[in-house]
Amino acid sequence: MIRNSRRWPYRHRTPRQVVQEALKASYQETAGATTGIVRQLVLASARDHYLLMPMGWEQNQNHRVNGSIFHIDLIDRQIRIQHDSTGRDIANNLVERDIPKTDTVFGSHAAHKQPYTGFGVGRA
Repeated sequence: MIRNSRRWPYRHRTPRQVVQEALKASYQETAGATTGIVRQLVLASARDHYLLMPMGWEQNQNHRVNGSIFHIDLIDRQIRIQHDSTGRDIANNLVERDIPKTDTVFGSHAAHKQPYTGFGVGRA
């Protein structure tokens, strides 16, 4: 959980606010893309967990859909992208919103691969 967010001066917004803005924008872009599937945006600010989850039944296929489209956590003063299957590049969306690349980590990449992403490296 991020503490003392006021020390992150991203245009006078906290990282929590910037992440929520970016995810809400991504949610708007993906909403209604698949019929029969509802997308739920989960903004758990108290614990700094943010997810977009599809839920429902695919039409005419009797197939239940439930999973994660994206999952971001704020951990140790870093924005950790745990999963992103949007194809809309949330990491660069955060950079466009003044989040330094060094503050964004791909949690889905092994620690030894993180230095090669061009973004931050997770702290133990």
